[in-house]
Amino acid sequence: MPEPAAPDAVVTSKTTLTEFLATAPEDISSGILERLQEAELLQNQLTRAQEREKIAQQRLEELDTSQVLLLLDLHMPGINGVELIQRLRQWRFNGHVALIGHFDHQMQDTAERLVDGYGLKWAGTLTSPLSEHKVRTILQACGGLQD
Repeated sequence: MPEPAAPDAVVTSKTTLTEFLATAPEDISSGILERLQEAELLQNQLTRAQEREKIAQQRLEELDTSQVLLLLDLHMPGINGVELIQRLRQWRFNGHVALIGHFDHQMQDTAERLVDGYGLKWAGTLTSPLSEHKVRTILQACGGLQD
């Protein structure tokens, strides 16, 4: 029977890992196996998430978004408005973008330049309190409302 591997032994290949696990104390080998299973599970989850994102991106690219008005809040959970604007360009979104929420004029100017810089169509901003005039202005900027 081979000599047990030292706990700090360097594992350089799958065969060596198998040999190491066969000779390592049970608590070490079971801990390593648990970590490997966790890593494999996480890799599978990541792969599925990437596949779902790719499908979603393909479907978005197939849509005619020229008549779409996207109301964008810069402070969304999970993704910020700047990241979404970048993704819209990657997804070939060709609709209009309007900001909604509370922000100062500097933030509005920055967002407008960012939208324009990515080749998207800027429609304006909607802030509280909403008024019919503000909504009409946004819709007219998109060509969706005729006087």
